Amino acid sequence: MKNKVLKTTLSILAAVVLGVAILLALVKIGERLVFAPYYFNSTTEFKVPGLAHGFVQQGFDYYEGDASTDEDDRFLVSGYMKDTTLASRIYVLNANGKIVSITQLRNADYKEYTGHCGGIAHDGEYLYVSNDDNNNMSLDVFSLKDVLEGKEKTAIKGSVFVYQKPAFCYIADGKLYTGNFHREETRGSDKEYLSPDKVVALGDEKATALMTVFELDHNKYASNFGVASEPMEAYAIPSQVQGMTMTKNGNVVFSTSWGVSASHLYIYDMKGVRDNTKTTTDIFKDAELFGDKALNKDVTLYTMGEEHLYKDVKAPPMAEELVYLDGKVLVMNESASKKYMFGRLLSGTYVNAYKTEY
Repeated sequence: MKNKVLKTTLSILAAVVLGVAILLALVKIGERLVFAPYYFNSTTEFKVPGLAHGFVQQGFDYYEGDASTDEDDRFLVSGYMKDTTLASRIYVLNANGKIVSITQLRNADYKEYTGHCGGIAHDGEYLYVSNDDNNNMSLDVFSLKDVLEGKEKTAIKGSVFVYQKPAFCYIADGKLYTGNFHREETRGSDKEYLSPDKVVALGDEKATALMTVFELDHNKYASNFGVASEPMEAYAIPSQVQGMTMTKNGNVVFSTSWGVSASHLYIYDMKGVRDNTKTTTDIFKDAELFGDKALNKDVTLYTMGEEHLYKDVKAPPMAEELVYLDGKVLVMNESASKKYMFGRLLSGTYVNAYKTEY
């Protein structure tokens, strides 16, 4: 009798396990079907770092090593911790995506830097990190050398005012690009999820997402960590932008995401934007927004509108910052972090590389 009960129990357990396995397989197949164009044109690269550590992935950057000194290429991944009492951190990965080192960030008093460590970009001796907590309108600056050398901790050096609440940052051709995340609340409130909260033109619509661009010169702007104190130009950009990169043709790719909704990769014709949308904005004169940083001049403004959108690629949820490398846009998302977890049932545990011809 006992053997019969045992056999029955084991059979039920085996059926449950098989059922769960089939369900998970169907979920993965469903994901591949929903995002078929994205996956058809993508390759799986390497595992997202920090999943076992409570790390919430945000920023993504590529450091090209110096072949003449046998210095390796590396990826830098920034983010904050699910336990927000712990210091935000930066993972250094080798070219194959294996973890080389982990650096915890510190404030000037060497206490834990627990900010919403988002976008990350490097130039010269500095790492620029976005932290959009508490209406902060600055990029925080850390030592690139400390991080690349694998120091366990590194303290903030200072900050660079960027005229919006930065969610992402990117550097190319001697320019620093950084922009805010905008989303209108959908939970019965007209409160907007942004700063600054003043609109700029975006075609026939309105947008409160603003990307500012600054000249980089480590000699000329040595007192401001290599960044000009005033923006050289600005762009009205789409809502819900989490990251950006540029292709070899100089076109812009934005990643947008929110919650469990599908992400999007928006690829824009940058030449068309600059040739056809040039105007000016007086937003930077607003002393209420910018205090003593307000400018006494208009700034050139360009508009990233639909008429210059090459392609809209629907992608899995929670895409964050991007890296362009060898004809591919590498996409890292946070869906598999311990904060959300559902990405572990899908394909969120891996970085995917979307091949682009633009």
